Amino acid sequence: MKKTILMFAVVLLVPGKASSRDTLNTQKSLYFELLGNGLLWSANFEQKVSPKLALRLGFGIFSISYDEILGNSNLVTFPLMVNYISGKGKNHFEAGTGLCGVNIKTEGTNEFNMDLTFVIGYRYQRSGKKGFVFRAGLCPYIPIVNPSQREAFVLPAVSFGFNF
Repeated sequence: MKKTILMFAVVLLVPGKASSRDTLNTQKSLYFELLGNGLLWSANFEQKVSPKLALRLGFGIFSISYDEILGNSNLVTFPLMVNYISGKGKNHFEAGTGLCGVNIKTEGTNEFNMDLTFVIGYRYQRSGKKGFVFRAGLCPYIPIVNPSQREAFVLPAVSFGFNF
């Protein structure tokens, strides 16, 4: 798993050569997502690797308080996604798949889960230009680690950010 995260980080963070012809291929985005692939919230970095394909790495951290019996849990999430972005201009259809790792630390225990996750939705983004990014859609989850103890589910998602 550490090798997969490292590979995504290298691909996303190594700057590519950008000429006027391939500016779209090196377009980067930063955005904040509520719900969606990072569960409650996530901060995300995305790198286009072709005009219609982008790699995404996200990170979220939050606490959940159940009750006096179950206690509190701290969750760290990191979605790793490959997204297909279609359309021209500023209105796009987006579909993607990837993995969401979730580390859950509850008083005295530490558990790691991995889910196969997807995204399907709308994306507002000016192709090849700096500016505002808005995303909205649905994100299904299918458990990979401990699938007998957890069920599949779907979360809505909304994101705000910018291209650079």
